[in-house]
Amino acid sequence: MANEATSVRHVERPVTVTDGQQQYVLQPGTFVTVPLSLDQRDPSVYADPDQFVPTRFLESDPQTGKTVARYRRLRPWGIGMASCKGRVFAEKEIVAVGSAIIALWDISPVGGTWKLPSMIPGTGVKKPSEDIRVSIQRRIFKSD
Repeated sequence: MANEATSVRHVERPVTVTDGQQQYVLQPGTFVTVPLSLDQRDPSVYADPDQFVPTRFLESDPQTGKTVARYRRLRPWGIGMASCKGRVFAEKEIVAVGSAIIALWDISPVGGTWKLPSMIPGTGVKKPSEDIRVSIQRRIFKSD
């Protein structure tokens, strides 16, 4: 699965947007949809944007030396007035569920090699174009 979020805004008053030599006038009542993945797939923003790099957003804080998440241009929860009100709960829930899965289950690809399939375009979360076959086995913990 891949994130394919979009931002939708309603134009309330005339707005002129200039992009190089091209000029666009957005009239009131118009809806503007921006696919947020454009930045995420841009190699001038992120090196190797089509590769899974789990440490992509981790940096060392120069003041404390601690590893921290720096999202830069990635705004998974929105920004400002439009930011998600439940984002803190959602982040904690995602970390809790993900941690439980990783701690309690061994997950491996059927066939021995992970292969990232192409994705079906859309909004929200993109769907893989083919099935992803995995083997899931419960981890056995032995007590001393």
